[in-house]
Amino acid sequence: MKWFKKIAAFGFMIGVIYFIGSLIIQHNEQKRIDEITQAMEESAQIEKLFANNQQKLSNTELEELKLYNQLTSYQVDHNKDIKKTAEEALSSIEKQQKHLEKSKENFSKAYEMIASIQPISKKVRDKKQAKSILSLEKINEERYQLYLTYSEDYNSLFALNKNLYQQLEKQDFNEKALDEQIKEINQLYKKLHSQEKQFNQYTTQFNNEKKHYYQLINRI
Repeated sequence: MKWFKKIAAFGFMIGVIYFIGSLIIQHNEQKRIDEITQAMEESAQIEKLFANNQQKLSNTELEELKLYNQLTSYQVDHNKDIKKTAEEALSSIEKQQKHLEKSKENFSKAYEMIASIQPISKKVRDKKQAKSILSLEKINEERYQLYLTYSEDYNSLFALNKNLYQQLEKQDFNEKALDEQIKEINQLYKKLHSQEKQFNQYTTQFNNEKKHYYQLINRI
């Protein structure tokens, strides 16, 4: 009888240990979920600032395009108008550069916020959640690398446009060389618009995967 009681007591202790262990595992899993969702929410707030700066960049680019069209409509002898409009176009490029720098700064912060969950995500036990987070991290990296290329190309465009407006402002240019430069500028614009399209596709994928993750953890 004593032997049976010892076995029963031992079984009870195992049950208690298992129960406590399960609670600890659940607590750690919930803590990981909370840390991951907090990083996602903070990243989303920063991305709003990024989107706002990108819109400002786009608006300023349209203003510059209007100024460029004005320049190409002037007669050669309209020196004062050409000089004034070229100066306004150069000022517009400076504004665009500031918007791009701010956009890059904000997007880098948003990227780093998602990248910071990697050490936590590796410990996620739920296979579906782990797969979803891994997909988010992958898309986050793809978006970031694309944006780095995009910002580099945009800075190349700024340099070409500055050179163009400075030549027009001074009325000091070779017509054939200027035509070649304009072709190069137009090619860069096409490349940037293609990158913007790809970036938007990545953003849609990222948001869809984030929604999927929230569904898995019953947050929506």
